[in-house]
Order: sequence, then structure tokens, then C-alpha cells
Amino acid sequence: MTGSAATPTAATGSLTSPTSTPKATGSAPPTAKAPPAATSVAALPRSKQAYWLATAGGTVYAFGGAPKLGTASHVKLAAPVVAMTSTRTGTGYWLVTANGGVYAYGTAELHGSLAGQRLAAPVVAMAEDPVTGGYWLVAKDGAVFGFDAPDLGSLAGKRLGEPVVAMAAMPTGRGYWLAAGNGAVFDFGTAKFYGSMAGRRLDAPVVGMTASLTGHGYRLVAADGGVFDFGNAKYYGSLGGRTLPHPVTAMAAMFSGNGYWLTTSQGGVTPFGTAELFGVVHAPVGSPVVAMAPAKGDGDPVALAYAPGSYGYDISRYQCGNFPAGVHTIGIIEIDSWGDAHTNPCFVTEVTWAGPGLNLYMFMIYGTSSAAQPACASAPVPSACNFGYAEADSNFVTAAKMINARATVPWWLDIEQANWSSNKTANASVVMGAVDALHARGVATVGFYFAFDTWTTWMGTYDPSGPLFPAWWGGPPPATKCATARAVATSNGHTMPSGPITLIQYTDNVHGFDGDYAC
Repeated sequence: MTGSAATPTAATGSLTSPTSTPKATGSAPPTAKAPPAATSVAALPRSKQAYWLATAGGTVYAFGGAPKLGTASHVKLAAPVVAMTSTRTGTGYWLVTANGGVYAYGTAELHGSLAGQRLAAPVVAMAEDPVTGGYWLVAKDGAVFGFDAPDLGSLAGKRLGEPVVAMAAMPTGRGYWLAAGNGAVFDFGTAKFYGSMAGRRLDAPVVGMTASLTGHGYRLVAADGGVFDFGNAKYYGSLGGRTLPHPVTAMAAMFSGNGYWLTTSQGGVTPFGTAELFGVVHAPVGSPVVAMAPAKGDGDPVALAYAPGSYGYDISRYQCGNFPAGVHTIGIIEIDSWGDAHTNPCFVTEVTWAGPGLNLYMFMIYGTSSAAQPACASAPVPSACNFGYAEADSNFVTAAKMINARATVPWWLDIEQANWSSNKTANASVVMGAVDALHARGVATVGFYFAFDTWTTWMGTYDPSGPLFPAWWGGPPPATKCATARAVATSNGHTMPSGPITLIQYTDNVHGFDGDYAC
């Protein structure tokens, strides 16, 4: 990769994006919600069904380009987080704690909570009323509390074989189900009973529940990953019968009803149906993952991170047979230069040199094609999207033939001084097509390499949420560049995408190689 270096100027600040302060009742006073970040028109067509994970300590992880709306990890919680529910639009979520405290983020609105009240049993689950935008909380003893949501009944005061663990609401908002740890299901309002696991031998207790798209069925998930479907809830698979290193703690269903995800206590995620895997929690979690919720995203996941402070190189056809000496962690290898017709002749030997830290990159160029490609009809410039899709798909197939399964490692799109058109929206459409093609081929992480000061020169306002890899040669040490790159770009009148800066290309003169540093 090559790129022009920005001239650094004195700047203050950091790359850490501010998170919205939670609206809450309970252990923290409510404060005004932060305004939503601006979204570029070019980024909108790439809407996909993504997901959030939440830990007992209130940390929220966003995957698949789901917006990072805030976290309760910096709040002194009076009780652990036990559940998470997203809004029906997938643009906001609530966290609820065992003492009934509620924290709202994004478009989710706070309608009240149980914090400060004396409860006969701790809260265990939550569901949104899709009609009013309010919600219900349910406690371990089956008591249900509505906030701008109708009172449809509860199990309070009734003798239960096992405690209630989950809740799911009908899409009409006029009914809901409660599920107990032994798989028993209880229906309220217009919700109908379609069966349960009560009285059957379970290898592990039920931990979660989701409703079908029409409300004429539901699914239960157990801690061993077993999934049980009732009514018209479609079964897409499960983890039952497998040996799991960590228990399953939650399930989230796609808004389309065509799939679902399971997550474990350590943030491992398994998709079923048409649900896609956009990432898992790689670092050890400080407290267990206890909840999961579907979101609207753009399909770009968090990067599979190198350890911060790692060094390495990106290698292309221009270094054929000439590798850097010494130990390296980062090894980013070019698959093509100036289009898929120019495959790197040393690709296989360079991949071998890269070792376990392998990532791949392709050099992006502009073009158009009339051959329709999946998802490109909704792109700002479909013909340009068609071209980008075909180029990336061809590159992936070429790579897969040579290195098999390793072709699904993270890919970087090299966006620099190529033959871009004067139409920045068309240029962005080429990149959109490439991202879609790689995701369709099973590449979970697609990031963006670009010269430090020139993203808007070719991409305009296009703001993909994938990981970033800017080039900034000379100047301060690479660790300082990681911490100040966005602030320096802004002070020089430049704009970067809003995704996380994962790598810095800090020099082009390390024994003739591009030096890379993990932020």
C-alpha cells in the first residue's frame, strides 16, 4: 500500500468517541440524551440486521455496524444487568437490572422503572410493547410490571415449579408469554399457548425466549444451546448435543424472522438461518454476557484486532521474494494491484510469510458494469456497485483457490490514488459493492485503508462503519498517531469515516517496507 502523508499539526483530543449518558431511574440520575451522529446518504442503502451484546456489568458490544449508543459500564449499578431489549426499529435499546432499574439508549425512551421499590423477587427479563413503545418487566416470581404498556396479567402469588427466566411479546402488543427454567410457558392477553417443555427432561435449563414474526409461535433456548420451537416459529438449528466451553445465555431473533443468534457467557456468537456472524467478543469479558438484542446495522463488523502495540508490515507484488527480517505480528498481503486481472504473482509465498497474523487487501479502482449483482440495485450508483462487487468476488475466489479457508481472514480495501471518477457517490458505490461481495463470501471483517488526509477526495461523505487503516508517515511515534489521528485530520480540515482506527501505517521506509502498527 502507498499513501501520501498528512502534515501533522498540534492537536489535542483522542479517538475515543463519546458515548451517550444513559437515561435511567434507579442507581444513576437521568441526564439529557446525546444527539445522534450524522449519517451520510451513501451509507444508508447498506442496512442489515446486526446485533448487540450486553454484560452483567453494563458493557454493550455492537456488531455488524450496529450503532454504538452507549453503555452502563461507567455507572455505579446497584444491581447487575439481567436483560436487554431493542426497539422494534432496531435503533435503540434498554438495559434492565435485577433491581428493576432501566437505562435507555438511542431511540429507546424511558417510561419508568422499579428502582428504589421493594421487590418480592428480582427482575429477570423485559419486553417492548410494540404498539405504545413502552415495556414490561418480569420478575423471577412471575410478577409483571407495565410501563406505558397494558396490564395483561401475571403469575404473582402463584406456585411455580421453577422461576420465570424469560419473556416475549406479541407483535400486536396485546399479549405476551413468560417462560420458566424448566421450559414451562404461560400465555397472557391474546397470546396463545402453543406448547412447552414442561414435564420433559432437559439437559440444561431454559435461559431465553423469542416470539415468531407473526406472533403465532415462539422459541425457547437452553443453556446448552438447545432450541425448541412451537407454533409457527421456524427451527433453523441449535447447539444442542455439542460440548460448549461456556453456557448459552441469550438468544436474539432477526427482525425478518428468517434466523436467530445464540450467545454464550463469554460473548461467543453462533448464527442460524440467514442470520450472519459479524463478530464475537475477543477480549476476556469483565462480567458475563447476559443479554443480546437485534439491531439495524450496515454489515461491517468490529475488526478482528491485533493486540495493541503489535508491529508488522503490508506486502505486495513489489516485494516479491524480499521479506522483512525479524519477528512480526502483522502481515497484510496484497491479492491484486489495479484490478483482479493483476493478481499478485507472489501471493502464496507472501501469505506463508505472514503467518498467523494474516490479513488480505485488494487495490480498489473505479469502473462500471451492467451485470447486476446482489444488493446493488439499492446502491446510489448501481452500475458502479456492480463493478466493485464483481472485482471483490473475483479476488476472493482467486484467493480461496490458493489458500483455501484462510481467504476469510479480515480484508482491507486499499482506497488511494487510482483512476477514480469525479462522481464521489459513484466511487463510494464501487466500495459498497466490494464490501457486500466479501461479506457474501463469508468475510466477516472488511476494513478501509486510505491516505491520512484524502478520504473525502474520492469518497465524499461516504461513512462506512468498518475498521480504519490510515497512512501517516513521519511525525510522532505510531502510538501517538493512533491517539491523535482523527483530531489531527480534523484540525487540517479533513474528514475520516467514523469507524474505529485499528491500524496505522506509520512509515514507508522500514528496509523498503510499509511499517504497520496496531492501535
